[in-house]
Amino acid sequence: MLAYTDDISRFSNYKKYCAYFGVTPKLDESGSFRRLGHISKQGPAVVRWLLCESGWKVVRYCPGLQAFYERVMAGQQSRKKIAIIVLTRKLLCIMRAMLMTGELFNEKLVQEVLKAA
Repeated sequence: MLAYTDDISRFSNYKKYCAYFGVTPKLDESGSFRRLGHISKQGPAVVRWLLCESGWKVVRYCPGLQAFYERVMAGQQSRKKIAIIVLTRKLLCIMRAMLMTGELFNEKLVQEVLKAA
């Protein structure tokens, strides 16, 4: 992540950081029709793969993010892959915040923030 991120201050917000790695949805607009589709897949594919793999591990070992994953999945097994991509984007946001502040991962803080959302 650090090799591809280089200097974190060049990303003004988390949306640009996530877009850099290609985990933001593409927008399809025509007139009054607006649809958010698949992820854009811009940027390094290896990072998306690593984030996805770490997402599966996080679901197993971090109760706060596991609850977030299950909330996105909404009890539908067919939404597993969608939920893991959403979790991947959340992990990127957490990583950006960690790089900005210099703090280590704090599971209790993550649980509090996800409960409030």
